[in-house]
Amino acid sequence: MRAKGDSRKVSAPAGDWAVAQTNFFKSSCYGASAMEFVLSEKTLQEIDRVLDEDLLSSGASCAMIVDRSGYLIANRGDPSDMDVVALAALSAANYGVTEEIARLVGEDNFSLLFHKGKNESIHYTKIGEDFFLITLFAKDVSLGLMRLKTAKVKTHLTPLLREDI
Repeated sequence: MRAKGDSRKVSAPAGDWAVAQTNFFKSSCYGASAMEFVLSEKTLQEIDRVLDEDLLSSGASCAMIVDRSGYLIANRGDPSDMDVVALAALSAANYGVTEEIARLVGEDNFSLLFHKGKNESIHYTKIGEDFFLITLFAKDVSLGLMRLKTAKVKTHLTPLLREDI
């Protein structure tokens, strides 16, 4: 979530820490797999632009970039008063569980992770090894359109997220 000015506010689970300062975002995670990354303000602005132009303009109500540990990196759109930090953490756990289920049945991964609700749906897209995109959209928005748009976002953000790490 964006704080006043150029800083990012990040909430971290107990025992972990994250630091947000003007001009960059730094996160360190300790657990099953340690990961540390720094994203420049320029990269964060580009992520915001891509999410706005490719997803929100196509009907998504909310789009988030989350790391594998559940840290919320970017959040665009209207999350309808939900706790986006909790959604990010739970989604990371959900994605991790789904990857393990895929392995148990002999798959590398499932190509589509999607939850359809009565009014709102959630589409997950893995971006590289360390990040994923969560896209929320209403029942009147086509899943096919969201799949096309999230594929475009993935293509654009994959090299962008790699260059700052």
